[in-house]
Amino acid sequence: MNRQAKRAARALTIIAVPVVIFAFSAGPPIKRTGAPVDGGLDCTACHRTFAPANTGSGRVTIKAGPYTPGVKQTVMVTVEDPDAMRFGFQITARPRSDETKQAGVFAPNDFVRVRCDPDGRDGPCNGALEFAEHNSAGTRPGNPGPAIFTVDWTPPDGDVGDLIFYAAGNGANNNNANTGDRVYTTNLVVPSASADSKPAITSAAAVVNSASFDGSLAQNTWISIFGRRLSSTIRGWRQTDFKDNKLPAQLENVSATVNGKPAYVAYVSPEQLNILTPPDTAEGPVQIQVTANSVDVAPVTITLRKYAPALFMFNQESRKYIAATHANGSLLGKTTLIAGSTTPAAPGETVTLYATGLGATNPAFAAGELIGSAVNLAVPVTVNFGSMAGQVSFAALTMPGLYQINVKLPDNVPDGDVPVTIQIGGLSSQSNAFISIQR
Repeated sequence: MNRQAKRAARALTIIAVPVVIFAFSAGPPIKRTGAPVDGGLDCTACHRTFAPANTGSGRVTIKAGPYTPGVKQTVMVTVEDPDAMRFGFQITARPRSDETKQAGVFAPNDFVRVRCDPDGRDGPCNGALEFAEHNSAGTRPGNPGPAIFTVDWTPPDGDVGDLIFYAAGNGANNNNANTGDRVYTTNLVVPSASADSKPAITSAAAVVNSASFDGSLAQNTWISIFGRRLSSTIRGWRQTDFKDNKLPAQLENVSATVNGKPAYVAYVSPEQLNILTPPDTAEGPVQIQVTANSVDVAPVTITLRKYAPALFMFNQESRKYIAATHANGSLLGKTTLIAGSTTPAAPGETVTLYATGLGATNPAFAAGELIGSAVNLAVPVTVNFGSMAGQVSFAALTMPGLYQINVKLPDNVPDGDVPVTIQIGGLSSQSNAFISIQR
């Protein structure tokens, strides 16, 4: 995979790899499933030769059906890796409404143990967080995969809405050390049996520009689609999703078309999809069609424009400030925006802005291809700081759907929060975007 693919794959993921000394054939420490609520730790905390997780050619999958309150079912965790000769896993279950809590009860068996938070003791856990994982016999030393672990799980006594399982799997080389092993993570959202399980997009108003969160949509634009049951898994794209230097048109059995052309899927969850619209010169009403787990969701009609300029924003402080950087790559913003990371811009400084929806390039980029090098915009873009124009020195497509603009701030721009807009083809970006200036 080329450097650009790796950069794109990392765009949605921040991974921390702590130093841990020992491997655990009798089961890993608790909280190693990759669950964000548990700090995102997984088995690469120990088996770190190929960190981060999910960089190998294998996978881990979870199989569980919609739950009936209090009725036991068997959950299946399958770990696959073509080179592995020993396998391990860990799984936890949480309510989507509050993932800090436990959902149901796991039962141990001859190959699976159940451990409790906070001290890792064996269950029963009596309401504390539970982690079902392999024991020594369950690792199947010397045997190729796939390895299938089954564990009985009894859901909560009442209907608590959607539940989510998080799991990590280890495809080990059986060298009795923590080196040379591959780690994979996954999750599965499970509804109650009484819930409406049909996927749906909420409405046309639930299809928005991912940067501005408004209805301005165009070709080669990152958009977000909101609904229900759009995916049974929550994840963004990974390095292994890029094949032959192309963006994935499907992720976890979720795909989409815009005006009949395949879009590119970067993130899936039950309530939200993030996709990149394909190159298309069409303007006016077009349909978005999502397919989730082989089910065609009722299409919605949106309006495509030639341009949909929008600046990406920091999530902090209700998305008031643009996501921008100084020339050295450090984050730009008032010092309290992201403490220890952001600093204001100075008048006359050249800064970098990040946008989507800026349309065609010259030369044109190939549909679905990773960008090998920056491609200039087909028409010029302008940037205003309040009523004053900045001096644009560079404007190009640098990553899939991501346009970079280098612009020099006016020398007399005032201190404080200054509104920023970009214009292209007579259209402007969102009006509620600000940059922090300090002399």
